[in-house]
Amino acid sequence: MCRFDRNEFGQFLGSATVTYEKPNDAAKAISEYHGAFLDDKVLTVEYDMVPQVTKVARPQSSNTSNQLNSARG
Repeated sequence: MCRFDRNEFGQFLGSATVTYEKPNDAAKAISEYHGAFLDDKVLTVEYDMVPQVTKVARPQSSNTSNQLNSARG
């Protein structure tokens, strides 16, 4: 997803925020485009925030697993 940053009057501020689903894709964009030229200007490409790792809770017993599966239909 890409969002162009604008002021309260809708004027482009010269920056954009790009959201990647995969952290590796964001890292690749930074390595390929940081310092590159666009319209005679140098691009600055960096993380807006540090990527976070999400933990997934896993059922501890087979009974919990069966309840989850049967709830899905």
